[in-house]
Amino acid sequence: MEENDFNSYLDIQSGFSPDDMKIIFMILGIIAVVVITLVIVMVVQLIFTAKSQRIQREHFNATLDLIKDIQLANSNARINAAHDIPQLPGKETIDFNELQELAVKCEEVGSKIDGHTNRPNNSKAVSELVFKVSTALGLEKNLSTLYFCAAMVYDAGFLDLPADLFHAEILTVAERKLMRTHVMRSASYLDFIPHKYYPIFTEAAMLHHENTNGTGYPEGLKGTEIPQLARIIHAVESYVSLVNRRSYHKMLSKDDAIAELRRQPGIYDLDVIDTLETLV
Repeated sequence: MEENDFNSYLDIQSGFSPDDMKIIFMILGIIAVVVITLVIVMVVQLIFTAKSQRIQREHFNATLDLIKDIQLANSNARINAAHDIPQLPGKETIDFNELQELAVKCEEVGSKIDGHTNRPNNSKAVSELVFKVSTALGLEKNLSTLYFCAAMVYDAGFLDLPADLFHAEILTVAERKLMRTHVMRSASYLDFIPHKYYPIFTEAAMLHHENTNGTGYPEGLKGTEIPQLARIIHAVESYVSLVNRRSYHKMLSKDDAIAELRRQPGIYDLDVIDTLETLV
């Protein structure tokens, strides 16, 4: 069979001419290149994410070690400097051993929240920065440690919401309203908190979406009406979200994230942002 006859035979059998086959192979080649490129990008992203999470865990553990050192130093000096122990509402003191036990329990709950909300290491990242911001603002170390614990579980109310909400890129109006209710759903997940610390934890959970200009929720509080811890968490949480990959926004650099917070006047405590900027 001559070549032309053979090609004609292939055309009849396959339904494609040689030119058609060339185009098909070219398209398949392009698809293969695109697929390989996407796989490489995904692998690089996974490596970068794993590295970022490892670094965040190291920072968190370093903060825990610092807290343990602070607690040990305070315990050794407690007899000679009892008047330096911070007072809670009701004049109850912060117990050093309780803080250490509380941190362990809060870390466990924080990890559950992060898994449920699809935000790896979020509780560690937020709590670490809350501790640093608190101490930089001049708060007593043990009160900063209490804030550190509360910042691990401030989003406990999310555990009461369907997990699929946290994988959606766009939420409906009804879903956004449901999301907002998380600030009122934390109580059953914070029942392990000692009674004397409970008000601080509930303020963190309920009021970390209040804005300094009164446009936040759920109470519409303004300025210093918002508890200090809630103001710190609000800014820190937003910063951590901006510098990490989320389904609903791209990841920003540290400088761009701080600039973005500053572009929203009346939302965040500027003293907190100024302090945060010196630490990141």
